[in-house]
Amino acid sequence: GRGGRCAAAAGAAGAGAGAAAAGGGTTPQGRGLNAEQCADLLRRSGLRRRALKEIWQVSNPELKSELGLREFRTCCRLVAHCQAAAAAAAGGQEGQTCEAS
Repeated sequence: GRGGRCAAAAGAAGAGAGAAAAGGGTTPQGRGLNAEQCADLLRRSGLRRRALKEIWQVSNPELKSELGLREFRTCCRLVAHCQAAAAAAAGGQEGQTCEAS
């Protein structure tokens, strides 16, 4: 399901972010995950564009061109919460705000 795709993408990105933090060169500066890479991972989450924009704004309020480990973790956590809410909503539970596409 969607959770598996997101978990796999997050695991791969987490490895990239970790390598970048260690100087592995994920970005030209080697400090984190660049915005384009993170946006690509977000698109794979199965969430609607509106939810993704809100996740991006919350996890990266300063609109940095690179996400550090803290911002990336926040982004992944919010994606997971939205995916869980969408799955619960699909199961008939009320009060969920994030929706899958």
